[in-house]
Amino acid sequence: MDRWLDFLKKFFLRSSFLDESLFDDLDLRKFLERSLTLGLEQSGADQMIWINQSEFEKIKNHNGSEKFEAAQSYAMDLKICGSKEVVVDELVQKLKEYNLDKTMVQVKETELLMPVNSHEGKSILGYWLATGIPRGQPSKAALNLSRLSARISKHFGFCLQHQTAREESFLDDLTGLYNQRYMALCVENEIHRCSRDKTKFSVLFMDVDYFKSVNDTKGHWIGSRLLIEMGHVIAQNTRRSDYCFRYGGDEFVVLLSGSDKEGAVIAAERIRKTVEESEFIVDGEKFNITMSIGIATYPDHAESHKEIIQMADEAMYCGKNKSRNIVFMAS
Repeated sequence: MDRWLDFLKKFFLRSSFLDESLFDDLDLRKFLERSLTLGLEQSGADQMIWINQSEFEKIKNHNGSEKFEAAQSYAMDLKICGSKEVVVDELVQKLKEYNLDKTMVQVKETELLMPVNSHEGKSILGYWLATGIPRGQPSKAALNLSRLSARISKHFGFCLQHQTAREESFLDDLTGLYNQRYMALCVENEIHRCSRDKTKFSVLFMDVDYFKSVNDTKGHWIGSRLLIEMGHVIAQNTRRSDYCFRYGGDEFVVLLSGSDKEGAVIAAERIRKTVEESEFIVDGEKFNITMSIGIATYPDHAESHKEIIQMADEAMYCGKNKSRNIVFMAS
């Protein structure tokens, strides 16, 4: 009889609120959308927000002296997302009201912060923040969300692993920057966003000056080490909201989100000057390198992803024909 009652209890909990199709595939976006909807139903909250563990750690360590910027990442909307639109600055301020060192559920009058643990319970996948819970109900909401979390955590982990594998397929093996395959997706997404919001973005196309002579005289191993260092310089001199790519060989591309022509020139000059003033040391040998950079801005110079990359590329070559170690704007 006890075994039969246990079976009925488990069956009821299993079937009462979970559609088994939730576990049909590993698409993280679909899984998050549906689990956030389930979270709303189980908690009675007005808003459910998912914060990936890596972004939660960044928020936790943010000192508040400057604006928090989510790190450049493939599918950033899967790192922080909600059942409604999430304003990251407001989310950061809201989370600072909690003890972010605690790894247990924290309940307030009309909201709660809950870790979503891995299936084995050895790590935290991320956090749910539920707000707008009816007064007097947060403890009940916490119980229901804990039950939901336990049911979906194993598949949640599989989805996150699958997404990580997808991200890694968009990374350049040498520099760790994004690769050309992902660049097309990013530019298309930025065109869609800017077309909708009536805003602009810019593309920097970069080429290392006289790099062939380095490979010819010092060998490709030295050349590869220099490209790695160049990738570091580019990444360190762009914002977290920008996207840095290795286009191929010694060519790099940066997508400057929300930057018009004037902002792009400032960013390009910062990179060019930093490269020019840096002393790169490989195997004890010092190298001084310069870089030529072409700029194209959407929609001023082009309105498709292929055209804007081409315009920035052509601007870069025009600059090289003039002098090298130069920033040149498309016309």
